[in-house]
Amino acid sequence: MGYTRGMRNAMKMLIISVISFILVGCGSVTQRVAAKPKGEKLEVCLTTYSKYDDHWTRRGMTSTGGELECGGTCAVDPNTIPYGSVIVIPELAMELEANDTGGAVKSRKAAKKRGRPDVPVVDIYFEKKSDARKFANENPYFVEAYISTP
Repeated sequence: MGYTRGMRNAMKMLIISVISFILVGCGSVTQRVAAKPKGEKLEVCLTTYSKYDDHWTRRGMTSTGGELECGGTCAVDPNTIPYGSVIVIPELAMELEANDTGGAVKSRKAAKKRGRPDVPVVDIYFEKKSDARKFANENPYFVEAYISTP
């Protein structure tokens, strides 16, 4: 008994979908976002980093000792946004956890470079440098975020 043309096409589409998911990995960072975000509204400057940017990320660890999670981990200045805070960015349909930091984040280097030294930086982790660059090139530098502290 052979497969019909429709069944073969359906199987091809399924296989293509599975392969695409495996190859893309976490390149798609859309996370669950509540319909009405809670927390303090704050403008933030978005930047990205990837696995091989420094000693800690090469090990897959955050500065707090946690595991890096693509599209879910972000680095912040803990004096502005406490560790463990949930950062919701409705414009990008993202929900992140603040559990990492870095010198450029604390100094607000990216925000200062763009003439906004008063805006805190949220640095989003990506497994692949190409995904980090793609996200940075396709999204705005400054966005409204909702910060829910622990």
